[in-house]
Amino acid sequence: MRLIRRTRLASFLLGALIGASLAAAAAIRPTSAADIAGPHLALVIKTFRNPYFKTMVEGAKDGAADFGASLEVAAPDFETSVDQQIDIIDRLVSQKVDGIVVAPADSVRVIPALKRAEAASIPIVNIDNPIDRQAAIAAGLTPPPLVTVDNSDGAYRAVKSVLASFPLAQAPIKAAIIEGIPGAENGEARKAGALKAFAEQPRVQIVASESGNWERDEGERVAAAIIARTPDLDLLFCANDNMALGALAALAALGAAGAHAKIIGYDALPEALEAVRNGALAATVDQRAARQGHIAVEYLMKRLNGESVPPESFVDVRIVSE
Repeated sequence: MRLIRRTRLASFLLGALIGASLAAAAAIRPTSAADIAGPHLALVIKTFRNPYFKTMVEGAKDGAADFGASLEVAAPDFETSVDQQIDIIDRLVSQKVDGIVVAPADSVRVIPALKRAEAASIPIVNIDNPIDRQAAIAAGLTPPPLVTVDNSDGAYRAVKSVLASFPLAQAPIKAAIIEGIPGAENGEARKAGALKAFAEQPRVQIVASESGNWERDEGERVAAAIIARTPDLDLLFCANDNMALGALAALAALGAAGAHAKIIGYDALPEALEAVRNGALAATVDQRAARQGHIAVEYLMKRLNGESVPPESFVDVRIVSE
């Protein structure tokens, strides 16, 4: 009898020890997205191909962690893959995610998908590229809060700073623009800012303005064509760093022809910042993508909690130059 009691006592103590060990292991196990009981949010960016959006994702993930939410990130293959981005938004609506932050690949074409999200009572925050407010209202969509930068002002300030580096006696200053995707509001705003700076300098002669569709290869191709037509090009404004880095490759391939042209980018990608440091790139615009991502998630959480947020929030940009 004593032996049976001792055996039962030993079994009890062993079970208690194992239970305590498992509890301790659970307590120190790292928290994953699946462990978070808070809201499940989604961030829909334009593409993973552009390092700029990777920085935005990092900021958004930090924001989600700060507010106890999980974050699903999705993107189409290319920034021009608008239909694929629309499909992603529709999938998230069918999944019934709690909220969506979206950087639209197109300022108008994504509106019906966002309207479907609104109809499903899924709050939205618009980041980076603004949707067309008039088109949204016409479609019955309440324009979502926007977190972005003043794209026109950033381009204007960058171009002004580089124009100031040209000798006062130099005339004309031959300039060109490589635009983003036609119709994308952020690209159009950057083009407008560059044109405003050029217009304030009578010595500037604009020789070309063409789209590079945000892509490095396209930027290289367009830059090569512009320089082939204008080998004495002085200044090239590119609406993002991807295209600016492509333009640098075009200059390197062409050698001395057009090698003196100063190139301006936009986004402050690590590779672009290094190009500014070594003098290959004249300037780039830091629009603080991580900060935008964090604020967008913060605003989405506030909307989920029934709190009001500003209709538009602009993050200050920084001009990084030689």
